[in-house]
Amino acid sequence: MCQNLPAVAAAIALGVSVRSAVCMRRIDEMLVQCEFATVCGHERQREAKPEVWIITSASLLYEKPDFLPELDGLVIDEKFHDNAVGDTTTIDVTELWRAKIELCSDEEHDFLIGTRAKLLAVVKANGNGPLSRAVLEDGDHRIFSHTALRAATLEQRRVRPEVLQPGMKESGLNLALHNHGARNRLARDVGALWSEIALFLAFDHRQSGRITVTGSAFTLTPLRPFDPSWLAPVLALDATLTTPEILHAAVFGDEVAGLPVAASVKADIPIQWPDHVLVRQVTGKTMSMGSLGIGQNAKPHPQNEQGVLRYIRQRAALIAPARLGVISYLGLEERFARQVPDNVSWMHFGATSGSNEFGTVAGLVVIGRWWLSPDKVEARASVFAGYPVKPIGEYYRKRIGGIRMTDGPAISANVECHPDHFAEAVRRGITEDELEQAIGRLRPHRRTAPCFLDLVGEVVLPVTVDEVVEWGAVCPGAEADMMAEGVVLSSSRDSMTAFDLSKHDAERAKTAPESLNRNHIRDSGAVSPIRVFTYRKGGARGPASSGYYLPGVLPGGVPALRVWLEERLGPLASLEVTRVQSRASFAKISLRADHFASASGLFK
Repeated sequence: MCQNLPAVAAAIALGVSVRSAVCMRRIDEMLVQCEFATVCGHERQREAKPEVWIITSASLLYEKPDFLPELDGLVIDEKFHDNAVGDTTTIDVTELWRAKIELCSDEEHDFLIGTRAKLLAVVKANGNGPLSRAVLEDGDHRIFSHTALRAATLEQRRVRPEVLQPGMKESGLNLALHNHGARNRLARDVGALWSEIALFLAFDHRQSGRITVTGSAFTLTPLRPFDPSWLAPVLALDATLTTPEILHAAVFGDEVAGLPVAASVKADIPIQWPDHVLVRQVTGKTMSMGSLGIGQNAKPHPQNEQGVLRYIRQRAALIAPARLGVISYLGLEERFARQVPDNVSWMHFGATSGSNEFGTVAGLVVIGRWWLSPDKVEARASVFAGYPVKPIGEYYRKRIGGIRMTDGPAISANVECHPDHFAEAVRRGITEDELEQAIGRLRPHRRTAPCFLDLVGEVVLPVTVDEVVEWGAVCPGAEADMMAEGVVLSSSRDSMTAFDLSKHDAERAKTAPESLNRNHIRDSGAVSPIRVFTYRKGGARGPASSGYYLPGVLPGGVPALRVWLEERLGPLASLEVTRVQSRASFAKISLRADHFASASGLFK
């Protein structure tokens, strides 16, 4: 709604109030306001008197706007606790020691000189690693909680809010940032550091989970709970709700030792997937970012990338012209952007929550999983816990879990876990919870038409699975590239000519019916039937060649197929297409590979 975003960005960068610096304030008894004040949606909103207010969850980290009444309750949806981990800042104490002390009395000036000297001593005594209580309580440079609070207040006085005022031109904004940005930023960060030290000393942790020392610098990652002005009963609704301990930290801040956690789960409602959503899990292959050549310093894995691309092409071809949804890594989405069929729609991990875009796709393929290494999870969990989570090394612990099956016993599978309950909650929120959000994009309970879900990767989710297959059994060959064109040729010589395939790929593609069979194709009723055809090139001798036509990919029927073939293979002497009837909803193709000799019967 704001129409003066450069001024807002400047105020945030300088650490000053947006309302007084950008919107309006009194200067020398005169009201100075933004040039857009009369047409501002924010200003109109201040006059509203609704019974229900809709706000962003990030707003809860800041003081409640003065025009909002006292609230009877807060209802929050979707992983709001992620906002509670603040941005990481680094404060070099040697830079702080040289910084000018302003806007203080002589006594306050001397006080800040003393506290800055203590920070220098603490950095030297602590050494690299989490900030230690023992160092802060050492007699030579002892710091008390009330001392830290006063230092926070005095250091933050150096933030100069008057350098911005409503109505400033962009040149004035840039000048203010240039002249005051570094000082305001240091004052703000040092004030936050002292506030966190005061909070740390008020509790009984031996080391801080939010402050570490490296060389002459403190690194702070603060916990940012709800601002106290929002105090009201909170109802959190989430399909992937985190633990009460994480919720408590996100809402209330640090838990006082000895007091019970105030957050509790009031209802846990199990939801059964509808029968018309068939779920297949593909295991036996790691689909990590590294294995697909994605990310910094990742080595190329062209064979893995090609296998995934062909899997997507094949699944898209089998349901064309209906849409196929794919959710995977952002890097994979960018890499495959111009290589997948037009009926493929993408989302990437980290950007799926709340989206309804895949509510009408005929199928969804989820490839891989969002994942963070133990050290990064431990760092984030330490912010919630307030103490440093004990590191476990490069790999997570493993335990035995099971893939829950529609029929028969669960299939055993390894499950990653972390022994610390804060770290395990963070790890699960990143991996399993993100996958649950991803598969929920199908909106299965709003559907009446059949659809399918493919989970490609080694992970155990609270989802009932209809079948589990190995990647090696369903990873297609070059026939998937042909299917993406709408034509699959059984003649290796002709497929080499038409698709520019290598001899190896062309020979393997001769097993196309076997590959299709291994993929357990299910006809949803909306998919055009696959048709078998035979053809003879002009002047050719011997038996006719055969192939498979996918009219959903290549529309136009027999005339379109003839044009396609003659453009690539030359004039045809004959072309015959067998019309086949589509099956009932989701009927399985059960023809075994050893019946390949009668491949034409596969699609009848």
